[in-house]
Amino acid sequence: MTAFTQRYTQSWMVSLCFTNLLYTVSSSESSQPRAYTGTPCDVDGDDLEPGTLPPPPHDHSDDYYSPFSSQAEFELAELLYVEEEMSAGKINKLLKILSSLYSTHPPFTGHQELYALIDAIKQGDVPWNSFSVAYCGARPNVGTPIPPWMEATHEVWFRDPLQVLENQIANPEFRDMIDFSPKRVYHNHKCQYSDLMSGNWAWDQAVS
Repeated sequence: MTAFTQRYTQSWMVSLCFTNLLYTVSSSESSQPRAYTGTPCDVDGDDLEPGTLPPPPHDHSDDYYSPFSSQAEFELAELLYVEEEMSAGKINKLLKILSSLYSTHPPFTGHQELYALIDAIKQGDVPWNSFSVAYCGARPNVGTPIPPWMEATHEVWFRDPLQVLENQIANPEFRDMIDFSPKRVYHNHKCQYSDLMSGNWAWDQAVS
């Protein structure tokens, strides 16, 4: 049985849907919610049988750390790049010290090789894209200095939000941390938007 809760105050009406039923509520506290069946489906949009398990993730062996050659290399990269957010110059300095201290080749020749290995990780990879923008609006009067940003071309780098979201949903680490059910929340007869699942796009994908 799908759990459905409503919380009331003088001005709030919140309807929350859990598992696979979707509810919409009007702004009147006396109105009854209207139910839609949000049946889980496959990538082709075909309904799944009740209890169907998701496809298994791409499993790897416990010692699989590609493109790094070992677990130690991976953990060092994670320490420098993720945990310490070490600058490129300090990474180079540390690797040089390690090479001199142990009279051997360091795990990475420098920060550029480290960054290249991180970018080569296949799991969850979403490529970077870019576009350029420039100011095309009104400019100061003649004789007035023009701010540099008005004449510059600005490069914007981004990753496809849809691909990022698909990777998050497909990651089993988040399976108990994501609310997959769209919801609608009303306050003083106005729809409130607080996250992806309270927005129109998520609702339309489920009921259209």
